[in-house]
Amino acid sequence: PVLREELELRLKSARRLLRLEDHDQLLTSLASFAAVQSGETDVHLKRTREYCTAIAKDLMANEQQLGLTDELVTDLGNISVMHDVGKICVPDGLLQKGGNYSQKEQEIIQDHTTMGGQLFQALYKKASSSFLQLGYEMVLSHHEKWDGSGYPQGLAGEEIPLSARILALAD
Repeated sequence: PVLREELELRLKSARRLLRLEDHDQLLTSLASFAAVQSGETDVHLKRTREYCTAIAKDLMANEQQLGLTDELVTDLGNISVMHDVGKICVPDGLLQKGGNYSQKEQEIIQDHTTMGGQLFQALYKKASSSFLQLGYEMVLSHHEKWDGSGYPQGLAGEEIPLSARILALAD
């Protein structure tokens, strides 16, 4: 015997999970595309994932007050490969230009954090998952600096989300 209400709830949960997996696959593909476009390799993405995971595991073990969990450590590592996904919005050739960039070119390149953040924010609005919210804060804030000299928001110190600080160190 099956209760109709229970079956409907389980099907709704399963559909939501499948949508999240589709988002993860899409973002991973976009991350690889962005890496290739900017002259990076999948090796950089893999290394960033490993470093993020290692840093987060160490913090979880030695700084319990930060509240890191096994699930969050895994998510940090998985999302880290998507940190430069916004580079798909940077014009072709600019990232491979080499040499010095003009002020305008630097601003265009720096916009990759905002563009990637907007992608995660749009996905979050549709799926409301903590994974996508974490991705948003990491992608948007991974170029912020402790002294406030980073971008895009000029955040300083603990204003910078912990996840973005971990990613910045790993990157």
